Amino acid sequence: MLGLRGLAEELLDPRGASPLQPLHDVVQASVRLLSPEAREALLRCAVFGAPFDREAARAVLRGDATTQLRTLVESSLLCSTGVEDPRFSMYEPVRAWAATAAKDEPAILREARVLHATHFLARAEAPGKDAVAALERLLPELLLVERRLDAGEVQLPAVPDDAVRARLVVAVEPLLAFRGVAPDVDAWLTRAVVRAGRSDEVALAMRARLLSLAALVRQRQGDFATATALHLEAGGAALAVHDPTLLHELWLRWLVDRVVGGRYEEARAVGAALLDALGRGPAGRVLHATRLYLATTALLLGEDSDGAIATLRREALSLRALGEVRLATIGQANLAINLLYLGRVDDAEVAAAALQDDPRLDTHTRTSIVANRAAVLHERAFTADLAGDPGFVARAHEAYRAAIAGFVRVTARGYAALVRAHHAMLWLELGDAAQAELEAVEALHDQPDRLRSAFSHAELGSVQAVAGRFTDAHALLDQARALGDGLAAAEVCLELHASHVALRERQRAGTLTRELTQRAARTAKRHAATDRGPYSPRARIAARLVLRVSTALARESDRPPSPAPESWRESLVVGRDDAWVRVPDGKQIDLSTRRKLRVLLSALVAARVDHPGEPLSRPTLIAAVWPDERFVADAGRTRLHTVVLALRNLGLRDLLRSNPQGYFLDPAVPLLRAEL
Repeated sequence: MLGLRGLAEELLDPRGASPLQPLHDVVQASVRLLSPEAREALLRCAVFGAPFDREAARAVLRGDATTQLRTLVESSLLCSTGVEDPRFSMYEPVRAWAATAAKDEPAILREARVLHATHFLARAEAPGKDAVAALERLLPELLLVERRLDAGEVQLPAVPDDAVRARLVVAVEPLLAFRGVAPDVDAWLTRAVVRAGRSDEVALAMRARLLSLAALVRQRQGDFATATALHLEAGGAALAVHDPTLLHELWLRWLVDRVVGGRYEEARAVGAALLDALGRGPAGRVLHATRLYLATTALLLGEDSDGAIATLRREALSLRALGEVRLATIGQANLAINLLYLGRVDDAEVAAAALQDDPRLDTHTRTSIVANRAAVLHERAFTADLAGDPGFVARAHEAYRAAIAGFVRVTARGYAALVRAHHAMLWLELGDAAQAELEAVEALHDQPDRLRSAFSHAELGSVQAVAGRFTDAHALLDQARALGDGLAAAEVCLELHASHVALRERQRAGTLTRELTQRAARTAKRHAATDRGPYSPRARIAARLVLRVSTALARESDRPPSPAPESWRESLVVGRDDAWVRVPDGKQIDLSTRRKLRVLLSALVAARVDHPGEPLSRPTLIAAVWPDERFVADAGRTRLHTVVLALRNLGLRDLLRSNPQGYFLDPAVPLLRAEL
């Protein structure tokens, strides 16, 4: 046997092939065992930036790709995961070897990069049935192609770089529409517009599409001025190439953006101009879609609602007859959600129930139907009673969960965040602040634009107020105001959440009056009754939060006081679990939601029972109220003084005594325990 010393010498001997031999030497040794064809295949595989499939390998490798991949996997130079549709990836030490070896084989690397770019561009331009999921998988490689274009590391034969950039961005347009404005796609799009959208190397028609796509991103970010300018520039490019079909498509997109952005007057002007441009030509998809969105605009402006609803139904049927299943379904979904915006909840429920889960629809559209249904059920649950109808609440929960899962599945993170925000408010309306916080915090990320981010911050502020964390609530409201600054659509919702937080804070401090709640309730009811638009459900939810505080106070003040037992007169009476206290003048103080005051009172009551007139020291009280905290210098005394002052201000000023040794309850006042 070697023994410890011999084993150590064997392991440290650089001449032996030991487990401690440097990895790059192991890679070199493995590569030397490969045939020239397999070695070249390994070098070509280094052009992939993420795990790749057999189809991509066949495009880049020369010869029998299946055999070459099997050889490289068996040599432990590539990793394979999956059985039916395996994906291959390169270990980092192998990639480091390839980076060095490529310097000796520049022609192979150059050709592999061209084949890589050509392959992934072609796949992006024809992603197949589930376009969003396919494009999501392709996105890392497409971004890699863009970086190589910037670095001059790849050049497609006879295709200018800016033209390649333009094709790449247009190819991922469905991903942008489904996923929302993700930072990587947004940064890519910005570069493409600067470098390709206004490049003479790019055809005008392509430039028009790029500029229109950039406008869509800016609109979702709340930058409506830039979006309008880009739409006009896109329209100008389409006019310059005398392509009326492209121009009409761009105008239709502009019309949809105006509706989604809440700019209904502009939407009506764009729609009227588009109808005029279409003239008396044949009724096609653009004409029917234009009429559909104009009817939506009329509904949101409160004009001829019955006529607009009839138009929505008619145009949806016409689009379905043309085989435009997705547009027809969007029209029917618009009908349901706009009825909800108008406050016609019963009609919205009927329209939402009529939406068909057509298997020909893409996953995103089908998930949007579920999300619309969830919003309608949520509103329906609270139509008659602030407590919420249990049957509708259960169905709303189920629909919200299904919609979130569906959007996550197709990587539509922006849409998933929107649904989470609504689900958080459902939890909050049901009084479950803990679940509401979980959803609201998650919803704060990936909001698709500044306006909806403002809503989410304000809604989380209301959640924090219900939980009693008012510093956090006010900080979130400040962020919401900053995000919503200059956005008229944010004003009502933010005002209502600010009112709700203020009422909760006064309620906690014991300074909430009936006059204040009645004034806030009148404002909330007015907004709930008059606000009509894409964000009215969120405003109505915020209004209900305000009304819930008002209703609770009214019920409390209207409840006839129970006659106090004779023994309670002139006594300090403490309720069960120290949840309330009654002072000798008859005032009863609720401490059920004020943990620190309740703990302080409990300690003082126990001391009063065991040792009347003897003070509890300040360190003892600090340890009782904040058992897990360690304070520096006088910070603990300061916080204790604040809590004592709050208890005194609620009605115990003459009963809570102090001296240099600490605090105690007046021993001259009888102390009783209530069993109620």
